[in-house]
Amino acid sequence: MKYLLTILIVLGFFLSNPTFGQCDGGDPTTNNPTSFNTSISIEENFNNARRWEETDLGLTPNCLGNMVAPAGGWASLDDDQTALYIHNSERTARGILPLFGVEVNLDNVAQNHSDWQINNNVFSHGGDPALGSNNSYALCSDCSTGITGSSPFDRMNQSAPLAGQWQTESENLASNVTSGSSILDFVARGIYRFIYQDAGSGWGHRHNVLRVYTNDWGDAATEGFIGVGVAGGNSYTSCGYGCNNWNFAKILTIDYYDPQGSASGYSFSTLPVELLSFEGYKNEKTIDIKWTVYYLNISYFELQKSTDGNNFSSIALIDFDNYLENAQYMFTDESPSIGTNLYRLVTVDFDGNKSVSKTITINYSVEESIKVYPNPFEKIITLNTNFKSDKNNLVIYNVKGTVVFEETVLKGNNSQKINLSSFDKGIYFMKVKNPHLERIIKLIKIK
Repeated sequence: MKYLLTILIVLGFFLSNPTFGQCDGGDPTTNNPTSFNTSISIEENFNNARRWEETDLGLTPNCLGNMVAPAGGWASLDDDQTALYIHNSERTARGILPLFGVEVNLDNVAQNHSDWQINNNVFSHGGDPALGSNNSYALCSDCSTGITGSSPFDRMNQSAPLAGQWQTESENLASNVTSGSSILDFVARGIYRFIYQDAGSGWGHRHNVLRVYTNDWGDAATEGFIGVGVAGGNSYTSCGYGCNNWNFAKILTIDYYDPQGSASGYSFSTLPVELLSFEGYKNEKTIDIKWTVYYLNISYFELQKSTDGNNFSSIALIDFDNYLENAQYMFTDESPSIGTNLYRLVTVDFDGNKSVSKTITINYSVEESIKVYPNPFEKIITLNTNFKSDKNNLVIYNVKGTVVFEETVLKGNNSQKINLSSFDKGIYFMKVKNPHLERIIKLIKIK
């Protein structure tokens, strides 16, 4: 089996040179010599490419970090979600704001163009002539003659929410053809070429993926959005592939859009919240709850707790304030319950949508203890206790067995002073009892 891959780029008007973020030395000096390898995972491909880029540009080793696979695996994401996930992982790795999401109208524009190219045996930014006349394409009947067709900007501006509300518009195209019947990891493979093997296009595809937009629309943690179109078809013949007939072809169209600050009317399909880890750790007197998230459109977290698994109550609200990939958070439960403690995390996005994590269980136990000092004593003793039970009875007897003092001791870790100055000098016995423990301590009053 053999296949070929091609990419094309077009940029919007009024674009300045791209600005790069932290840990980014600009464009590589040459193409990454290692092509995308479908025998390893998507994240491994990108992480290997990041190590290559760090070396090529003389960056601090590992400063680009590592891409982490989605919590549900790559198979849990559709093409739109995969494209957005990889874009935002590569952007945040370089200190660039993530994209807000996949915009429905722009997504339709991209999908329609991919469908049109497959159906008409074309691979070009020039598209359906019914949508405009500012670009051209060619057919195998005469590859040297351009046919008037629409440009990406014609197509985007056909949609009312997109027309006239943009600061930047651009488009990336990628295609694969094969003598087989399928193309693995097609979306990831195309984006890999955009970022790491784009020297022949002056790194224009890379610039589209990593462009720093004007941060004046929506929440301050994101900017810009994309539309993603993927189409496949059999018996594909186009000028871009020498008019040879290929058994199967796929085309990827990604349209990029940075809205004006006052723009409105958009509709989004963003990734579900990616909770990469959610764990609990028992300390001597507390429980630490730790979690790691991939930034996707998060407003805040609500940590909930239960002791029976049915009734959960909120114990903390934590604002999302870290817009880097794999943001880590921790909350310390200062008052764990003796026995079973169940925790779950509710993540709330900017649209008010909520997702609930798995429940984790931490069993918390303490050794019951009693400490009395000073002993012998003159007037006052200090009693330090750590009890599991709610019912802890303290009784002091004289040598005749007569009760001379009685009190209930609180549950948990406590310290209290008991004034025994009215006692006569002599020997006494303190008895502490609860369902788990019974202790008798000899006390000596010296004055």
